[in-house]
Amino acid sequence: MRFLPCLIGEKPHESKFESQFTILATMKFRLREFFAPTRPKKIIKRQMMLIDGIYAVVLKKRMKNIIIRVKPPDGLIQISAPLKMEDRVIEKFVESRLDWIREHQARMKLMPRTVPKQFESGEIHYLFGEKYQLKIFPSGVRSRVLLFEDTVELHVPTNSGKEKRKQVLDKFYRVRLKETIPQMITKVGTCNEC
Repeated sequence: MRFLPCLIGEKPHESKFESQFTILATMKFRLREFFAPTRPKKIIKRQMMLIDGIYAVVLKKRMKNIIIRVKPPDGLIQISAPLKMEDRVIEKFVESRLDWIREHQARMKLMPRTVPKQFESGEIHYLFGEKYQLKIFPSGVRSRVLLFEDTVELHVPTNSGKEKRKQVLDKFYRVRLKETIPQMITKVGTCNEC
């Protein structure tokens, strides 16, 4: 058996070259960390601007271009701009796009508002892109869902509330999805003509 001399802090099974390499690698990593600290992913400065009677939220972040978004449902204007871009440059850009902004805001106002579902009889629900009218029937203890040509029958206990009806219908949707996905995969996965 042969014993090798080792430096302080060196593991006995490492060679002298390996230990020096690991020391240099950790020193290099620490120096890099010291001289070039990691930057945060996004620096965001928020501010509000009033441009020709239109309020806009301006987000300044690390980017190269300026982006204007018209957000539904109110038509709120959100502008993303580079950190170092001056406010007057942003204002000029937005003023040049005022017609486009007003057109999209008008389009947003015409869009129908989505009303949260109440899970009551007569509501329209969608399953795989098809419209179904919901009909609720009081039943015994057990809940079930029946799907017909243009209706979905929801059989739930008499005292069930909105949350219980939503839960039963969501469970039905999941089961139907699990049945449909394998069929879709086999349709896509087979290719007899290739």
